[in-house]
Amino acid sequence: MEGGHMDTRHITYFMAVFNHLHFTKAAEQLGISQPTLSQQIRLLEAEVGMPLFDRIGKRSLLPKLVRCFINMA
Repeated sequence: MEGGHMDTRHITYFMAVFNHLHFTKAAEQLGISQPTLSQQIRLLEAEVGMPLFDRIGKRSLLPKLVRCFINMA
């Protein structure tokens, strides 16, 4: 994270994908295009230094490490 400040928009985008586990449905909810959402999630993943979702076809799954972190929060 550059300067220690995470863009709150990235958290909103992460939560939409987390809730839907589907990038297209999350993008529709957010009112943005799916490629834009994918790009923003990739930027967030670069900030935190790890993949936040395993992309399998059109579905997204949370990696085990991310699920553990969310359960601890």
